[in-house]
Amino acid sequence: MKTKLSIICALLLAANMLYAQDKIVFKDGKVTEGKIIEVTPTEVKYKNPSLPEGPLYTVSKRELNSLIFENGTIELIQNSQNKKGVKEIIPQKNRIVVNYFIPYVGATDDMRTFTTLGIWYERRLNSFFSVKIPFEMNTASYNQSFMIGFMPKFYFNRNKIIQGFAGPEILIGVGKDRYYNDLFYYSPAIANTSNRPAFMNTAAANVGMSINPVERFNITMDMGLGVNVFNYFQSTGFQEKSNPKFLFKLGLGMGYNF
Repeated sequence: MKTKLSIICALLLAANMLYAQDKIVFKDGKVTEGKIIEVTPTEVKYKNPSLPEGPLYTVSKRELNSLIFENGTIELIQNSQNKKGVKEIIPQKNRIVVNYFIPYVGATDDMRTFTTLGIWYERRLNSFFSVKIPFEMNTASYNQSFMIGFMPKFYFNRNKIIQGFAGPEILIGVGKDRYYNDLFYYSPAIANTSNRPAFMNTAAANVGMSINPVERFNITMDMGLGVNVFNYFQSTGFQEKSNPKFLFKLGLGMGYNF
């Protein structure tokens, strides 16, 4: 009888050890089960309980609310404020930035320089990837346009105050453009020049650097190189011609993480 009782107790204990797992509770309410391997002052390392020989996962304590161990012990995560000398910072999942660009657009028959005031929203997918949705407003002496766009971003380094990034950017927009006639090149003094609608498509390779001096605020520096295509249309609605131009962009932005 004692032998049977011992076997039953051993089976119950083994079942409890099999199904009881550590729990990692995030600030947004998400709960992840796993086997916690190590807890450092800044990170928690854990493994998938079904893959004990699998990869070791790491999550920053800044993203966590608490740890619940398999024995029932609860450890609340106390996130300290940023201190001088701290070299790591985790940006929030969302970012909004106001940018001022100094783009340079040129072609063989036309040289034009204009400035751009833009605002963009960025969704941080993880420590390395994000998606940027820009809205840019271009102005110049003879060009006005409003553009929207898309840019996936890859960050070179992880959870650092200074993060380099790169990604392709695609913008489409509408505006109006002044052009010269068959006899004269464009000049603001020529009275018979007129405005015509233009549809613009921009494709550029962008690189930049994001600086997070504190957790909430950031400074972004962008540089882009690509092609801008102006598709001109007459008042009749028929396309007159497409005029591709080289594009160089250099910008500075102030942003807020939330």
